[in-house]
Amino acid sequence: MLPTIAAMALVVVFVSAGLWQWGRMEYKQALREQRQRNATLPALRLPGKLPSTDRVGRKVVVDAVLGQWLLYLDNRTHQGRPGYHVLAVARLKGRRQAVLVNLGWVHQGADRRRLPVVMVRSGRYRIRGLINPIPAVGIRLVSPDMRSDRWPKRVQYIDVEWLQKKTGLSLLPFVILADEGQPPHGFVRDWRGIADGKMHMPPERHLSYAVQWFALALTVIVVWVLMNMKRTKPEE
Repeated sequence: MLPTIAAMALVVVFVSAGLWQWGRMEYKQALREQRQRNATLPALRLPGKLPSTDRVGRKVVVDAVLGQWLLYLDNRTHQGRPGYHVLAVARLKGRRQAVLVNLGWVHQGADRRRLPVVMVRSGRYRIRGLINPIPAVGIRLVSPDMRSDRWPKRVQYIDVEWLQKKTGLSLLPFVILADEGQPPHGFVRDWRGIADGKMHMPPERHLSYAVQWFALALTVIVVWVLMNMKRTKPEE
């Protein structure tokens, strides 16, 4: 009885993991197709009317004010070097709305205790870029520092609700990846992988993992069947 319960539990775990990977594969595939399709469309303007859906990968031009609200998104590497993505909370001209702008990557520096200095002067900017989803959050082991009012802030993930409380602005549900060669300067803006639909974990890898989990579930079932056939086989 106990081996049967253990086998059933393993099958449930392996099939659940496989279905999760399958779902991620479908999501990533749809996201890739959406980016590639939207890359050919005219640029959107902010402030302005936005489509309610199907925005990922669209070019966008935003007139906004950059101020003190800078986030250093930790654990971002470029060519094997540790660093940060610097994101600015950009208030839309004449609105109580804002959008996150990923200004690009900066090197961590020799002393991790100190954030690298970036040159982002407060003022109005016209920013061109691509619309991208807000980076997904995994397990929230470290929450943003809500007690300190000091900016910029080092964060492990983007917490939209926390940002809205801190800034008093309504945040649009996406990030703009700033184009290369425009102010503010001094950042590495290498979005080629995102622009053409490539991903750190592409749909094909999720499919591979899903097949592995399903194969493990099938293996458990086959082993269980063979063991029970051996037990019930009549003695000669």
